[in-house]
Amino acid sequence: MFLRACVLVVAAGAAWWVMVEPPLPHLHPDPWWAPGHPKPEDTSIRKFTINIPQEAVDDLTTLLNLKPRLVPALHDVNFTYGVHPDTLQTILQYWRHHYNWRQREARLNKYPHYLTTIEGLDIHYMHVRAGEGNDGDGEGGKHNDGDGGKDNDGDGEGGKDNVGGAERGKHNDGDGEGGKDNDGGAEGGKDNYGGKDSQVVVPLLLLHGWPGSFVEFYELVSLLREEEEEEGRGNVVLEVICPSIPGYGFSQAPAKQ
Repeated sequence: MFLRACVLVVAAGAAWWVMVEPPLPHLHPDPWWAPGHPKPEDTSIRKFTINIPQEAVDDLTTLLNLKPRLVPALHDVNFTYGVHPDTLQTILQYWRHHYNWRQREARLNKYPHYLTTIEGLDIHYMHVRAGEGNDGDGEGGKHNDGDGGKDNDGDGEGGKDNVGGAERGKHNDGDGEGGKDNDGGAEGGKDNYGGKDSQVVVPLLLLHGWPGSFVEFYELVSLLREEEEEEGRGNVVLEVICPSIPGYGFSQAPAKQ
């Protein structure tokens, strides 16, 4: 009898736990993840170049050159209890004598990077626009985001493939009149992004997991661009955005739970 009563009590408690809807947590409409209290923040898009200080690279080299204290593995064990010491020794040798950070850094800077501030944190992301090459700030560069130059994304006049508001630019993305391949509201523009028979720009967000990094998508981005160059843009072009989640890569880590 006592056992039956205990079972009934437990069953009733379990049923109550499942059926009762828990209270919703309070979520602040404007959270602030940086230290201290909210303050005005710069939400502009800032160009970012990966450039690790040489001092940090030298410190890492010094640590790698120290004799590692590797614990011998158990007999007939591979990666059951973590990285096998023999494999780790091979990796350390590669890091010491073959890995070149500056070469890797140059490869990472192949595509344009940016920073912006979101809810108090500086967030890093990689943004590869459709059909775009180098997004540098130099003058006269093809697909340059500055002023002047071929394929200029700014407001310079006369630039071929100008994405700003200049008139008479071929493939003008602004409001200029009569521009061929005009992406704005101009009349008579062929392949106008806002008109009939236009190309559709589709943003593709690639978000890494934990643990992970935006670097995981470099090969994929290269493949997408190679296919675009070989087969042409067609009616759909991609803009790839690869952010670093807070606390990873070059994104600032939250200071609060």
